Amino acid sequence: MVKVVSTKRASNIIASYSSDLITYPYLYNLEKVRRVIVSSNAFTIGNGMGRSKEILEFIRKIIESTKIPKVIDADGIYSVSKMKLKNSVIAPHKKEFEILTGENLTGTLKKDCDIVLRNAKKN
Repeated sequence: MVKVVSTKRASNIIASYSSDLITYPYLYNLEKVRRVIVSSNAFTIGNGMGRSKEILEFIRKIIESTKIPKVIDADGIYSVSKMKLKNSVIAPHKKEFEILTGENLTGTLKKDCDIVLRNAKKN
């Protein structure tokens, strides 16, 4: 079962894709989102949420208050650059990786793989 917590507009659109997608139209209500997450095996956070100060803090609170496995992507990465994470997969593109680690990728496959692996082991 896939549960999607999003804005009301997005929930209506997502729900029209498949009856297997359960939608919850209360994206920025911390307690309601936590209730959906605690009944789940894993979750993803960040995609399309935005980067305002309030949203980044909301994302941090969700991540800090949950112990289940999570995938952090897109705007969520901007929330966790200084956090120590457990049970997490981070899926950055090049720019997000540089923000997350403070290291610039070179564009050379071998060098970039070394940089990514070193940071993965460190974190």
